[in-house]
Amino acid sequence: GPYFKLISESLEFKLTNAQKRVIKEIHQDLKQSISMNRLLQGDVGSGKTIVSILVSALAVGNNTQVAIMVPTEILATQHYHSFRTELVKANIPCALLVGNMKKSERTSILDGLKNGKIPVLIGTHALIQDDVDFKNLGLVIVDEQHRFGVNQRAKLVEKGNNPHFLAMTATPIPRTLNMALGSLRELSIIATPPQGRSAIQTFVNEWDDNTIKEACSRELHRGGQIFVLHNDIDSIDNMAENLKTLMPNIHVRIAHGQIPTRELERIMSDFYHGRFQILVCTTII
Repeated sequence: GPYFKLISESLEFKLTNAQKRVIKEIHQDLKQSISMNRLLQGDVGSGKTIVSILVSALAVGNNTQVAIMVPTEILATQHYHSFRTELVKANIPCALLVGNMKKSERTSILDGLKNGKIPVLIGTHALIQDDVDFKNLGLVIVDEQHRFGVNQRAKLVEKGNNPHFLAMTATPIPRTLNMALGSLRELSIIATPPQGRSAIQTFVNEWDDNTIKEACSRELHRGGQIFVLHNDIDSIDNMAENLKTLMPNIHVRIAHGQIPTRELERIMSDFYHGRFQILVCTTII
């Protein structure tokens, strides 16, 4: 459609063959009378977000609305900025709905959904609250779908009239297991990173201060940032102190589930904006 063309032709990075294949698979599904039920798997950084933006443009081109549900406000805000940057090229309005909003702002968004003035809505589980009504919800996208319960996903789907459903995950799911879990769900995989992105490399080693220091230094030298996963709140401060001792000039901060939500969001926002380099965190990431 014209929306899809406008956005895809002005992307910063060319679509990879893997992305093109997945979009084609999804486009075929969207044209069927039976609702799509597809799972898209790809590593972090593999380009799933741009696929979801382009697929949303196809759905809006079919005069339907799109809802994108993600597990955290941070991720919802990031997605909202990504979607808005691309969708504005085709003059497609989009909105962000999270739990922590001004009442007037929320009311305005709910009105826009009901009358169809807002075709694309991105948000957290705030999307499944009872007063959120769509005029014509045709596509539901759930990112990091394993973070939501079956009932939460179903509640969002029920806001449309049998809408198409696309789940996205960075967690590798073997085809056989996927087929066993849900015989109806089609599986799409993005295995190649986009241009300018490196494939993920995995090494398993014993902890060694010199190895850690070298690995961190390399990443920092190329202007990157570092997550250090330490899944024990009692000793997480010690881990951060050890890293500060190893790299005294580097800014290290901590994130875990016992930190108040507001403060946690500020930490993640600072990390997202590159205000510090190393984040020591539990599996909250």
